[in-house]
Amino acid sequence: MSNGEAYNEEGAAALAVFAAAIADPSTRSKLVHGETTVAQIIQNGGRDPNDLPPAVRHFLRDLSLDELRFLSRTQSTLTAQGFADSHGGHSLFKF
Repeated sequence: MSNGEAYNEEGAAALAVFAAAIADPSTRSKLVHGETTVAQIIQNGGRDPNDLPPAVRHFLRDLSLDELRFLSRTQSTLTAQGFADSHGGHSLFKF
């Protein structure tokens, strides 16, 4: 999905890796303070960050610490209540 096409399983798996990683407060802080990047987080999870469309990568990169915390809490709450799909061993909430 390196050309920014629409949703596919590889992109969902990359996003799920990111969602799982930001459950850790230290990862969220490192991201906001420039100590890590969205691409590094996804690569560390064994996925290709280019599987996400550029607009999604930019969106994630620009989130504040509070927004990341909100996204993480939303992810964990919806996952715990069964509103999640599994992608590459990680859960990603669905709407």
